Amino acid sequence: MTIDFTLSPEQLQLQANARAFAEGVLAPIAAQLDAISDPAEAFYSTRAAFREMAKAGFTKSFIPVADGGLGFGLVDFAIAAEDYSGSADVRPSRWE
Repeated sequence: MTIDFTLSPEQLQLQANARAFAEGVLAPIAAQLDAISDPAEAFYSTRAAFREMAKAGFTKSFIPVADGGLGFGLVDFAIAAEDYSGSADVRPSRWE
């Protein structure tokens, strides 16, 4: 039995949106965050990016559509997460 890993048109659109968001919002602040050694300061420095993520709708991805969310499944979430991490290494804190 073979498994078809071809993305649906909706998943391709999600992938494009996540990539554009990562390149436009996350990538520009990645170097700034890398220069911050204090984990708390690094966390607070990401506030603007997380606000933009909320405006774009990504923060409600796992919330069911009936409750006002996007109703993402795990595959959809993984598609978006892959593009976030591929375009910018933005994390709220550091483990050093």
